[in-house]
Amino acid sequence: MMDYSISIGIGKYLNLESTKYACEDAEEFHKIMQEVYDVKNRFILKNEKATVAQIQDMIQKVVKSMKEGDRLFFYFAGHGISFYDEPRLSCYDSLEDVSASYNTWYSLRNLLKEIERARINALVFVDACESTISYKRGVTALESEYMTVFSAANSNEEAMAEDEFGHGVWSHYLFSALKGTKEALDKNILTCTSLQNFLYEMVIEYYEKKNGYHKQTPYVWGKMVSNIEIKNFNGYKRNNNIKISDVYFGIIDADNEYKKDKEVFINNFYDLNNAVKKIEEQANIQYILGKKGTGKTYIGRYLEAKNPREIKYLSFNKFKYKAFAALAKDGKGYEPFMSIWQYVILSFFMEYIGNEEKSDFIKNYLKELFGFKVTLQQILDKRFKRGIQIENIRVKEYFPKDKVNYEVESIVESFKYIIEQENMQPHQLIIDGLDEKMNEHSKYKEIINALIWSIQELNDYFFENEIQCKCILLLRRDVFDYVSGANINKIVTGSSVTLNWINESNEKDTYPLYDFINIRLQNSIGKEITLKDILPKSISTKSGEFYNPWSWLLNFTTYKPRDVVAFLDFCVVHCHKGEKVLTETILWNATKDYSEYFYKELQDELYGFFTDKQIFYLFDEVFPKMDMRWIDYQELMGYINRKELFMDMDSDRILDRLYSVGVLGVRLDSGHEHWSYRSKVNLTEFYKTAKFKLHQGLWKKLSIW
Repeated sequence: MMDYSISIGIGKYLNLESTKYACEDAEEFHKIMQEVYDVKNRFILKNEKATVAQIQDMIQKVVKSMKEGDRLFFYFAGHGISFYDEPRLSCYDSLEDVSASYNTWYSLRNLLKEIERARINALVFVDACESTISYKRGVTALESEYMTVFSAANSNEEAMAEDEFGHGVWSHYLFSALKGTKEALDKNILTCTSLQNFLYEMVIEYYEKKNGYHKQTPYVWGKMVSNIEIKNFNGYKRNNNIKISDVYFGIIDADNEYKKDKEVFINNFYDLNNAVKKIEEQANIQYILGKKGTGKTYIGRYLEAKNPREIKYLSFNKFKYKAFAALAKDGKGYEPFMSIWQYVILSFFMEYIGNEEKSDFIKNYLKELFGFKVTLQQILDKRFKRGIQIENIRVKEYFPKDKVNYEVESIVESFKYIIEQENMQPHQLIIDGLDEKMNEHSKYKEIINALIWSIQELNDYFFENEIQCKCILLLRRDVFDYVSGANINKIVTGSSVTLNWINESNEKDTYPLYDFINIRLQNSIGKEITLKDILPKSISTKSGEFYNPWSWLLNFTTYKPRDVVAFLDFCVVHCHKGEKVLTETILWNATKDYSEYFYKELQDELYGFFTDKQIFYLFDEVFPKMDMRWIDYQELMGYINRKELFMDMDSDRILDRLYSVGVLGVRLDSGHEHWSYRSKVNLTEFYKTAKFKLHQGLWKKLSIW
């Protein structure tokens, strides 16, 4: 059995008024016939190509070419009219006075007669006014054995279009059903009965909600002897109705993804390691740690987007360390910065609570301190060395009567007292962005150390005093390890979630990373699709080796979502011809653009640990010499030490940083390979006898490959 389709849409007429979205409707039906129903013999007529003669000629030719038992999908969108109780369809050259020129309007009954004579099956869809046969004068429904007609409106009703759909209302729901929306299916099968029930319910419900009454009534007529199956969606894979260019894998930066479309951002969220659930349910969770690009910012933005009244996300990526340090008193270590951090954090808590609780008292106090708006700059611009004066009478009640000048510690205490008094509902602050500029200030380690301790101390205070507030810090794991000591490791144990996108399995399609990408893929093009449906079965190398494409792709990354999204986005860029799958050629072509991204990404991760000159020297002069080989310790350090840039640094520290970030892999004498992003193992004691290899994601950029 063969399927055929004819789509007709007339938006502009020679003699009649225009109709809204008729051409768009016909184009969409034509597209569905190809992408969902795989109809090879498809025909479409629009506007001036749809004269009465052209429509008659098209129908006759198509029907004549069909064999008994073949199926015809016929769709029409445009003006319709009931003439002597039978529906007629407008043509581009139809005249307005039907009674004087009825032959310029195509009779739907003529179409049905053509179908009956050819003994073919037909599904006819008509989105036009007055498109149902009338029973008023005794005209009975056609009982042809081979056809069923779905009409958008009764014989005395209009068929409407709405801007919010960009389609006729009835057609909007028809297209959804033909694509397999679950609400239109009966045991995952689209039948004539299930389709009509869906169309009737959705159109009636739409207008009753919109206007309080319904404007049009969908009808079905023709053959309804048995429940005809239109399409069985059991086992149906939607990759035949997609284009890779339509897939939204995401944006590598969570802030920009959040700003682009908040709803899509929320729908695409993947709760890795149950981090969000733990934050919501466990009061002790106050640190989210992970490598750069593992989704920390995504978590913060997601929590705020889901519950903006209780959660505020703060990005400190433009933090002014010099201004911050200037507020601290003299002293050693991190302690001089503790009170400054509490002052900063509580200032934002005060602003947040003041707005949400509508507290004029808090607002007036903050206005006296910072002016009309509380910003990080305003907070850091205050000078406390000689103390500041406070005029707010209620605030002064918290302190001794003879106190005139207030230091930062006093302001912190006043904030605590006020929050305890005024806070009535839960509030959380999420702090992010303090791990990007590690070489910004000589006291960076002490400042971040103080932040970690301050959050612990404040959260303990909130908990002990039953204040519904909590502060959460998002921080790179390598930065945390860099600034912290043994004592901090103790407080973080049990108080943190470390993000990890892989598991112990050798099956890489069981990784959370695989599920993360599938969610985005499915939200773009259909719930049944997975990466396996759009990736080739295998991918081959020049040496004749064959790889699982998902494993091959991961080898270019450091196993984090930012890398995978970047790679797949570059694949989309190389899709120009409506590709439905990612071919080997597309994947290989994407490696060049991806390598440019990866090169910059790894450089960024090394900033703060090495100077700019050291980084440029490594990437421009050392790494290209490594080629694709495993090289030993002596050879690698020989390349590194050819210039005196690293003479003051311990070689093990250099190699450990390159290994930790993922630039280098390490192979021990046993032959076992270690890459830090797969499983971080302390290998420092083995470096001198080990061999090292450059990450293959850099090979293209460095002209090694």
